[in-house]
Parts: sequence; C-alpha cells; structure tokens
Amino acid sequence: MKSPKVMGTIFRLPQPLSRRVLEFAPAAGDTTGLPRRVKMTTWGAPLETAVCTVVYAGGAPTSAEEPALHSAAHGHDIYAARRIHLVAIDKVGMGGTELNVRFQVRRDYPRMVERVLDELGVTGPIGVLGISNGGPYVMASLTASCNHGDGDGDGESSGARAGGGARWPLARRVAAASMVVGVSDVSASVYTTLTGRAKPQAARAE
Repeated sequence: MKSPKVMGTIFRLPQPLSRRVLEFAPAAGDTTGLPRRVKMTTWGAPLETAVCTVVYAGGAPTSAEEPALHSAAHGHDIYAARRIHLVAIDKVGMGGTELNVRFQVRRDYPRMVERVLDELGVTGPIGVLGISNGGPYVMASLTASCNHGDGDGDGESSGARAGGGARWPLARRVAAASMVVGVSDVSASVYTTLTGRAKPQAARAE
C-alpha cells in the first residue's frame, strides 16, 4: 500500500483567530436552558475580509478546537484559503461551555448561537455546517422558529413574556446549510455551497 504524498510533508495545524469564553447574564424570568458561559473559537479569514460566516457544529465528543483537524485532512488551512469566517462553539456541557440540564437543542441552540453572533458583531445571512452528531444542531438552526419559549407552544420566549421583547430569528438568517458524516467528507463542494449562498458579512458598527 502506497503512503499518501502528504505523509512526507510537515503540516502545522492552524491556530484559531480567537479563542474566547463568553459570559451571558440570564434574562429576567428566563427559565430555559441557555448556558451562562459559552466557549467559542473563530477560524479562517477575519470577519472584515471574509466572503461569508459559517457556524460550525462538531461531532461528539468534540470541541471548538476541531476545525484544525479539517485543515489537517486537506493539508492546508481550508477556511483561510476560501475566505470563510468559521465560528465553532462548544456544545452545552462539553469543553468550556457550561452545563445546563434544561438545555434543549431545538429550543435553545439557535438562541445560544444568536447570542454568540451578536457578541462577535456578525450580521446578515450565515451558513451552518454540521459533522456527524452536529447534524441535529444544523436542523435546529434551520427548522426552529427561534421565538418559542419553554415548550408551551405560545410562540413567545420567556424573556419576551417578561417584558424583554426578545426574539432569536436564527432560522431567518441561515442562507446555506450542509451536514456530513465525517471530517474527510468536508469537501470542496461543501464550501462552494456555503460560500455561494451566504452573502458577505460585515462587522457591526460600534
């Protein structure tokens, strides 16, 4: 069996553009499963020069450091090369993201992502990418109305009922989505789909 050509090449894993643990104060009256502490990393192109922003949901049990392995599989920094600003978030209860036993993927994941994107200053349409166990998180991003609350079906978040008027319209922002089985399945066609449909992003004005 012949060894892959890449075996003779030393490849240094890319480092994230940023690595942060975000702290969020619970909204008044909010009894849902949003964590107060969320670990996230960003990869690839800076937000100001990226052609699109993609939110990444990894497999299990993985972390926000996983995107480095995607570049290792391809032998180069694939996100920087394609000018993608990738946002990877540790799942609730894993890595640096706080465990909240009330957390529900469909109800709370889109709201958690919205908080992170707001903190980063990401506006406009985005892409979402999920690998393996990240699939349900992609589906939550696509299908959740993002304004329902504690599962009572009244169409309002508990924060809105408490007078905050909160809405988490992540599903309206998703312009492209892709789900794959493993790291090796993250191919050029996946990125073409994501970058072709998600419009350029701009940092929020201070």
